[in-house]
Amino acid sequence: MELALEMLSDAGKHNVPRGQLVGQFKTMADSVRHWDLPAERLVGRSLYEGIAGNLMNLPESQLGSPSPSTAFVEQEKALLMGRGPIWQKRPPRGELFDYQTRTTTERDFRLMRLHCSLAVSLVALALLANAQSKPDRTLEVKLNYTGAGKVDQNHKIFIFLFDTPDFMQGNAMPIGSQSAAAKDQTVTFSGLSAATVYAVAAFDPKGEYDGMSGPPPTGSSLGMYSKDPGTPGPVNLEAGKTTHVNLAFDDTAKMQ
Repeated sequence: MELALEMLSDAGKHNVPRGQLVGQFKTMADSVRHWDLPAERLVGRSLYEGIAGNLMNLPESQLGSPSPSTAFVEQEKALLMGRGPIWQKRPPRGELFDYQTRTTTERDFRLMRLHCSLAVSLVALALLANAQSKPDRTLEVKLNYTGAGKVDQNHKIFIFLFDTPDFMQGNAMPIGSQSAAAKDQTVTFSGLSAATVYAVAAFDPKGEYDGMSGPPPTGSSLGMYSKDPGTPGPVNLEAGKTTHVNLAFDDTAKMQ
């Protein structure tokens, strides 16, 4: 939690790009994904993933304004401060220990969890340093929705990126998402590590889809970057460069 607070504070002071900050929190979450940790440590993983998700859903900042916004940074810091240290949990009261044994056990548990927390933090910092040493990849997707639906702040188009074409069979999770409030808006994905990605767009004309609660609802219009109809088109990204693609779609393809 202390590392997350420090990262948010540093981002607010130095205007860290949103994509870079999302990548950092995802890296921290991944670093504890396969650890055999007690429930209290798993809170850290969901905490990092939650912050990354909130950052991805932030609207684009105006030129010259802090990014992420000061209000967002303060809100996330307030939520983190309310959690308290995640390793300071007492053993269940039903344990049949006398006072001295229980006190010793609590102390051992706290030391063990503190050591585990420090080890995880060191691993996260090492992964973070390794990730930052590699140039980021950036993708700009220019939308061209020509369907009949009304696109605005309450009826957004959601754009998803995958690192494998297996999403066509439902066997992949998106590695990034953005939203657009205009039919011809350009959205930017930064801090990408994958060298090849696939872009998909979804539009719910009812405005009920939030882009996070599972797949798009039935009846949503679907679009996909493709050079051959019906086949996902790979977008090759170069490290340290920005790639541009156009994603055009209408109401022909619908979510079943």
